[in-house]
Amino acid sequence: MMKTGIVWFRSNCRLYDNPALMQACEECDNVICVYIFDEIQDTEEFNLVSLGPHRQRFIQESLSDLNHQLQIRGNGLIILRGRADQHLFKIASYFDDVILYSQSMPGWYEQQQENKINERITCVFSPVATLIDFEKLPFLLKDLPGSFTAFRKKVEKQLVTSKSTNIPEKIPRLKPFEATPYSIDQPSRKTDKRCALKFHGGVTAATKRVEEYIWSTHCLAHYKKTRNQLIGANYSSKFSAWLAQGCLSPQLVYQEVKRYEEEVVSNESTYWLIFELLWRDYFYLSAVKHGAALFKAGGIKKIGYRGSQDQIRFKKWCNGMTGVPFIDANMRELKQTGFMSNRGRQNVASYLIHELALDWRLGARWFEHWLIDYDAASNYGNWNYLAGNGHDPRSQRHFNIEKQAAMYDPEGQFQALWLEP
Repeated sequence: MMKTGIVWFRSNCRLYDNPALMQACEECDNVICVYIFDEIQDTEEFNLVSLGPHRQRFIQESLSDLNHQLQIRGNGLIILRGRADQHLFKIASYFDDVILYSQSMPGWYEQQQENKINERITCVFSPVATLIDFEKLPFLLKDLPGSFTAFRKKVEKQLVTSKSTNIPEKIPRLKPFEATPYSIDQPSRKTDKRCALKFHGGVTAATKRVEEYIWSTHCLAHYKKTRNQLIGANYSSKFSAWLAQGCLSPQLVYQEVKRYEEEVVSNESTYWLIFELLWRDYFYLSAVKHGAALFKAGGIKKIGYRGSQDQIRFKKWCNGMTGVPFIDANMRELKQTGFMSNRGRQNVASYLIHELALDWRLGARWFEHWLIDYDAASNYGNWNYLAGNGHDPRSQRHFNIEKQAAMYDPEGQFQALWLEP
């Protein structure tokens, strides 16, 4: 009997370092590759859907690139829209011997969805792409350290990275197979002229960005010194968008940094980029451990948190109309480009939580809608952290916005750039 593998692409839009795809190609006679725009992305929460225009465009570009790479190897990508479980059940019903291969996601909804699918289809879920091999952690998930520093000290001593996988030379395809694909048009690219880096989705663009940031400009060598700047393409790596959609694997970033350290220089900046990848892993582990609590008002600490949901104050924050120039400039950059610096994110979050006394979940949802680099674990983990509901050993992170503006935008150039008419 012919064995058919369904490879369900999620936040792993690449062929290399994709254990789900590799295993399907090794074990199955036929492989069907599918991506599903899940209807949960269209569900409103706090009057906002999850998937905003910037990330949608980026995903569409990523899928176009992925489809091209699959076609080169004799396959192709079926793109669908609706309830992921129903689409997968329907595809599986055409075959007698079928296995679903995909990556496990850290979000609570995604975890529930995976459990439901696993009840009706034989599934093999690989861990989401992380730097660390979670099967070789020096502790159990339930014993995850309560602070990032404690976590880092434990894993850095004997860092075991996830195993890399090659690109399958050929991906067997079943013909004929009928499915009604969701029409995916090439999105228009109306990029704000003030945007320093035009994020383009896909492995091709991700590879180009790694080459540019690490090797062509050698900006990696100065990362720790420049990472808190606000203007320009290269003050930070900006790998996060490609990492979030899986167009770039953390293993590849790690390998390139290590190669740079061997061939060019090893310093505090090269270490710091790996340090940031460890933060990403920590938030992922925390999301899996704490489940739905990550998304609730009391956060993972389950404290009695009450923030206002006043829409007038919230809309002023959203639209960059608070009257505080540093906050407004950052919020306008986000809405126009889908990106905001790490320094900006911390400040606008602190302002929403402490100055406006709003429910942190409003801000988290706004970020979820607008950020190109949104991923559930990092976004909600960071908002928990800043609201005092997360892994911060301090009770809260309350920024002095005026002081922050003077420190990081002393000449007011960033504010002038984004507050111009």
